[in-house]
Amino acid sequence: MRSLKVRFALLLGATALLVVLAALGVQASISAAERTIDRTLAAQGRLELLVELSGRMTQYGLAALEAVSNPDAQPEGLAVARTNVDRALVAVDEALGRSIASSDDPLDRTQYAARTRPLAQLRAARAVLDRQVTQVLRQSEDESRKAAIRGALNGFGAMTGQPLSFLIEVERRSMIAGSDAARALSSTLRVASLAAVAGALAIVLLLYRAVTRPVLARI
Repeated sequence: MRSLKVRFALLLGATALLVVLAALGVQASISAAERTIDRTLAAQGRLELLVELSGRMTQYGLAALEAVSNPDAQPEGLAVARTNVDRALVAVDEALGRSIASSDDPLDRTQYAARTRPLAQLRAARAVLDRQVTQVLRQSEDESRKAAIRGALNGFGAMTGQPLSFLIEVERRSMIAGSDAARALSSTLRVASLAAVAGALAIVLLLYRAVTRPVLARI
């Protein structure tokens, strides 16, 4: 009788251990998948914000040109465009901050530093154009104003083109890397699940031979 109790205890303990290990494996798989998906979605969100920022900066350049070329243009148009650029810059900055706040990876911190420099260049370009527009508006001759604003806009484009392209390319690559990581994780989990099933079947067979079959034979 004592032998039967020991065997049943072994059977129940081994079964419980299998259930716990399976639950831990599922939890680890879900956590890994969620992290990969979150990183990919975050990169996509930052890319969308950068595209919006690019559009806002283009609108700001056009508003500056309109303010200089058309004396009858509404003065608040340039102010609204400037505010939209500043809001877009803040949104990108906050998104970058969230990405580093939720990560302990040193590589993420390095990439964050690499992103903040071109973002600072964009802020500087906006400030430079704003000063230049103010100076151009003080000029009285139309031709000199038009020439000055064209030069200012050319400089603005040169200052913003490379940083924006860099930031957009970085986030695009982050999205591609996230997609690749998701596919690799899916393949790994598929192999791991097959290995886990095979291991579980082997343990069940071992338990049957070592515990269940002897117990059934004695009943």
